[in-house]
Amino acid sequence: MRAALFASVLMAGLLAACSSRPAPVSPADELFARRQFAAAADAYERQLAAAPDGDGADRSLFYMALASSAPELGGDGARRAVDGLERLVGQFPESSYRASAEILLALHHRHDRLTARLEALRASAAKLERQLEELKKIDLEQTGERPPAG
Repeated sequence: MRAALFASVLMAGLLAACSSRPAPVSPADELFARRQFAAAADAYERQLAAAPDGDGADRSLFYMALASSAPELGGDGARRAVDGLERLVGQFPESSYRASAEILLALHHRHDRLTARLEALRASAAKLERQLEELKKIDLEQTGERPPAG
């Protein structure tokens, strides 16, 4: 669920990027434009491996992160997206993609906090349900009557 929600947020950015992008300039861009996101993410990784600090590396990191957020890549893709965004922010502080990357990272961290809170609330609800069942048993033992259904 955590990865799915984060992927949904990144997918919104991904779809916006698909509709507002200039003509493809690399094989990775062509794959991205055709919405072949898993292949595009791998192609961006290859570009980055060949020139990790080269011209356009910040752009490659950003689009690799967007492509990695595709639902078909699941949780591993979401982790790869976050890693790419963090690398972009740390390695390219003057990048025009930095502000967008920071917003996406902030959303990811907020999502993590909300997911943890939801899990804690579910655990509390389960505990209360167990306690209620115990109280019902005690009441049944003491009165010998079944409580009304519902």
